Amino acid sequence: MVLLESTCLSIHEILKVVSESQTRYRLREAHDRIRAEDIHERVNYWSVGETALLFAVSLGQVLMLRSFFSDKKGSIGT
Repeated sequence: MVLLESTCLSIHEILKVVSESQTRYRLREAHDRIRAEDIHERVNYWSVGETALLFAVSLGQVLMLRSFFSDKKGSIGT
């Protein structure tokens, strides 16, 4: 009978340790998930900004090249 009680207490202590470990892992997982979502959001904003900048620079280059090849009135002696 004493062996059964000591075995039950031992199992109870082991389960308590397992439960505490699971709680720690869940908290760490939640913290890491929040961090990953924050980084993902910042990367998305950065990508949108880079895309907008790329389009602006491309548009500027196209307009500049057009101005080089456009026929300006009065520039050629007619």
